[in-house]
Parts: sequence; structure tokens; C-alpha cells
Amino acid sequence: MKASTATLIASAVVLASSIYAHPILLKRATIVTDALACFVPILLNPLGANQKIISDCQAKLAQDVGLVKDTTVASLQFDLTGASPKIATNDISVDLMSFPGITSIPVSRTKLNDGTTSVGSFASAWLATTSKGFSLDMSLSVTPLTITAEQTPAFVALLSALTTTTSHSITLVGTVDADITFSVAGALNAITSPFGGIVPATALKVIPMIGLAISTPLTLKGFNNFGGVVQGHLDSISSPQVSATGERLIHGQFTINSPSDLLVAMGDIDFQLWTKDAQPVYMGIASVANMNLAPGAKTYDAILKVDAAVQIDNYFPAKAGWTLRVNGFAGSSKNPISAKAVAGLQFDLVF
Repeated sequence: MKASTATLIASAVVLASSIYAHPILLKRATIVTDALACFVPILLNPLGANQKIISDCQAKLAQDVGLVKDTTVASLQFDLTGASPKIATNDISVDLMSFPGITSIPVSRTKLNDGTTSVGSFASAWLATTSKGFSLDMSLSVTPLTITAEQTPAFVALLSALTTTTSHSITLVGTVDADITFSVAGALNAITSPFGGIVPATALKVIPMIGLAISTPLTLKGFNNFGGVVQGHLDSISSPQVSATGERLIHGQFTINSPSDLLVAMGDIDFQLWTKDAQPVYMGIASVANMNLAPGAKTYDAILKVDAAVQIDNYFPAKAGWTLRVNGFAGSSKNPISAKAVAGLQFDLVF
């Protein structure tokens, strides 16, 4: 398919004007028009795209013109157990801007160079990409997340919001490298092999687009305090065990039914336990080893270290229907990020 430059530019003007029609955004519309006027001919006639055309277009797309309209991430994984956080996901869906005269953009692989938000930054390896019309699907392998001292409060606020609310939105900003791969029907659709046979030939044209600016909103589903209620079980013992250090210990389990599709490796986490009396009584600390939050129902082992001031015979063995209040707190983890992420967590534990 071919079109005149004038037609392409006119189409780009119409598209840009429809997106940025407000007078204040006329300059923005001009930038979009210039970018589309260079990008559309490449998509329509990849064989005619030489390096100068590609380089000129890359320079224009180095400004954000709205190439990425929306991004959805499912099964996002945070690992907070190491010295620095890591992220990964096997499900990224990206919706792209559509272009006049084009039915799809055959992106074969992508690379996010400096993906940043106010909460941190990361750079991906090359990602194999499945292209469907103007949508892309891809996965992100385990990738370090760089968080500066200035970004740390925002990252902690993000994790805290995800822990206590139903969802939280951020904006992903960065530049992307993308390989656009075309199947080209040449003048000859077959070549002769040295043995005299006819071998079908499919020519591929790969156009690398480097440094494309993007900015896209991203909404993540939160844990919402696990719905406010968690089912628990304490071992049926008449009195607690006593450790070598004199601590009174009770073993138990609790089951979290997570409404989020996030996976978060928290490491060892401590929670404060309080009664729900008119005047709450502090019961002690519930410790969970290697707490990894995951979608759906998951049961965790816990050890309750009963506070020395508790008249233990008044509470144990626990009766059915007994409810405790579980609080995160500043000392919930030795990892400062994990501790701050769960500090605001609060839910009821029902036996």
C-alpha cells in the first residue's frame, strides 16, 4: 500500500487535531503531526525506509506523542527481601495509538531503557513481544528496581497503598527501543537451490526504532487489608510452650484470601496482636517466616510470643469465635521497606 506524502501528512494532521484540539495544545499537536508524518510512511512502505528516514523519525519520536495509550500489568511481582527491591511480571498488555491507513504495528521485541516513575526506575532486557493489531503482549523477567533516597518515600507510599486499598495508580515514564519486523513479498517469491529444487523464500525487514518516548498510566490492584477479616487457628494446647529464653509461645496458622493479583515477597514479618475488648489488651507478637503474599487463599504458619503481662489462662485455649486485631507496626520487619509497607496494615483475625 502506498500513499502520497501530502495525503499522509493530511491524515496525521486530522488525527493529531482530533487528539489535541484545544488551542493550548496546538504546539503539542504540531509535534504529533510531525511524528506521524514520518512514522506512517515507514509503516506503509518499510522497503523504502532507509537509515536517514528512520533516524529522522526517531528524533521526532524522542518526544512523547502518545504512542502508548494504556498499559495493563497483571501478576506483578515485588521481591523486597534483598538489599534492593526487584520486580517481574509475565503479563504486560500495551495499547498503542492507531495510525491512518495502518491495520497493525508488527512489533517483534521491545526494551524499556529507563522506565521511571516517582517511585523508582528500572531498565529491562529485550522482551519478546506478541503483536495483535495495535496491542502488544510481553513479559518482564526479574529486574532490579533502583530507588533513590528521594524516591524512597513515594515507593513506600505505593506499597502501603497497595497493602491497605483496593487499587493504586502510578504513571510509567521512559523510553523504549522497538524492533518492527515486516514480512516482505519480494519480486521473486522463490529461489533456486544448488540442487535444482525450488525453495520458498520469505524476506524480513526489521526496522529498529530507538529511544521512543512513552508515558502511560498504570493501575495496580491492592490487597485492601485482606478484606478486613482473616481466618485463623491456634493449636489446641492447654498452656503455651516456654522457650529457653522464657518466652511463652503458641503455634498457629492463619489463612489470607488475597483479592490482588500481586505477588510480594516480604521476608520475615511480625504483627502486633490486640484483643477487641472495650479496653484492648496487648497480647504479643505474631511472627511469620518468609511471608510471600500471593493471589487467592494461602495459609501461613505463625508463632505467637505472648506478652509477659498477659494473664494467659484468661485467653488460652482460645474459644471458637474469638477475634483479635492484627496491626502492622514500624518494627514489623528488619527490612525498612517491608516494615513501612505493612506498618499501616490492619485486619481482624477470627478463630
